[in-house]
Amino acid sequence: MASVDLISDHPVLLLFLVIGIGSAVGRLRIRGVGLGPAAVLFAGLAASGLEPELVLSEDVMELGLVLFTYTVGLATGPAFVAGLRGNGLRSLAVVAIATGAAAIVAAGAGAVLDLGSVEVAGLFAGSTTNTPALGAVLDATGPDGSGAAITYAIAYPAGVLVALLAASAALRTGPGPEPDDDIVAWAVLVTRERMPLGLLPSDVSFGRCIRSGTSEVATPDTVVLQGDVVTVVGPANRVAAVVEALGEHVQKGAVALDRSTVDFRRITVSDPDVVGRRLSELDLAGRFGATATRVRRSDVDMVARPDMVLEAGDRVRVVAPVAELHAVSALFGDSETQLTDIDFVALSAGLVAGVLFGLITFPGGLRLGAGGGALLAGLALGAAGRLGPVSFSIGHQVSTGLRHLGTVVFLAAVGTRSGEAFAASAFTVEGAKVVAASIAVVATAMLVLRWTVGRVAHLEGPAASGAVAGLQTQPAVLAFADTSSDHSPQVPLGYTALYPAAMVAKIVLAQLLVRL
Repeated sequence: MASVDLISDHPVLLLFLVIGIGSAVGRLRIRGVGLGPAAVLFAGLAASGLEPELVLSEDVMELGLVLFTYTVGLATGPAFVAGLRGNGLRSLAVVAIATGAAAIVAAGAGAVLDLGSVEVAGLFAGSTTNTPALGAVLDATGPDGSGAAITYAIAYPAGVLVALLAASAALRTGPGPEPDDDIVAWAVLVTRERMPLGLLPSDVSFGRCIRSGTSEVATPDTVVLQGDVVTVVGPANRVAAVVEALGEHVQKGAVALDRSTVDFRRITVSDPDVVGRRLSELDLAGRFGATATRVRRSDVDMVARPDMVLEAGDRVRVVAPVAELHAVSALFGDSETQLTDIDFVALSAGLVAGVLFGLITFPGGLRLGAGGGALLAGLALGAAGRLGPVSFSIGHQVSTGLRHLGTVVFLAAVGTRSGEAFAASAFTVEGAKVVAASIAVVATAMLVLRWTVGRVAHLEGPAASGAVAGLQTQPAVLAFADTSSDHSPQVPLGYTALYPAAMVAKIVLAQLLVRL
């Protein structure tokens, strides 16, 4: 057919036809749940299943994979490293136990069903709905890896469905602990005779001090006196402890707020020279007589701690003398337009480092591949923020856009390269057996997770539901948990606690399964 020849002769046309059709299907929702980007994979499978000539190249597939994994690493790197410094070892233990159990069940199912090692690796990647793991398998096996893409596509829907059921069950275990990350700002009437603010807990910040009707910026060096009113910002339970130490809570509106000498403003971090630096490095108090009280990042408010590393797109709430606000804004950049700019030197350097790292062959023949190498490079550079004058941080909106683009490009290419074989095997007895094996694999991971999150990570309710999505590295499950929990802040906490480690673990385990 002329139309088929036209599309097969123009890969860019094929790519965006598959992405467009798949994305449209992915928007369809049944009880609030849809396939999302995964529908692009099935659109690609359908295209090449109907017309075997409609195939995208391996280079297109790898480009999409490294874009996706690198931007995931950049976005989750800071939280991942921070977790390692806190309760991260517990999260690593949970991930190791649950994903290891899933890999063992996948290997056992492969032996029972007489599947090859490549197909077993695809079964594992699909059951755990992990696209980079599939990419690592395909990168390691080359042209011989089509069987992995087939079992991945067959197993994927079951992986999503069982994880949704597990997330729903986790939500029914209870409301979970009361969140302590809701940020509040209270005015406190000081009843102590004298108190240096620097002696109070460091997990809160101070905005202004009102003394004899005059406002001044409150910093850790400020010494408050009896009768002063000071504003305290932080988690509600921590602020309450500060109130108890200083005096008494003054109800909102009881104190006149004079903004003629000291004012506050939300300022957007967009200047590359500031991105990736710690707040303490900016010396706001010394240079401007100013202080930062909170930072809003990805719709979440956080206390502005001195050791906080700033990311592009952060909105910093600054309290400063009126005359200095313009200078503080200029320091941070405060430009939405600047956030859309991409430093292609930094982006290219990070991707090159990741791809080269993925080419290294470790003892035992293990290789992370381009996707795994890009993920680890993203984690490391995202946590570092910058190296010398080069900032690796990307604005949240741009990073999300690149991540989604990489996902759909990769899935479109994988689908078109596996459609013919998928059509021949999906709707057969063997295909049904793969589905059953997938249910066994993901159910094992979810049962082990349910046991470990309560005993090792001490998560329950919404946090445990988020952990299900994190272990499964599945955005659709995260969206379901978020909506079903009435947007509990515990859901993303559980998700980010497991997501990066689960991503790396699955990439490594999938390659180990190939070598069985």
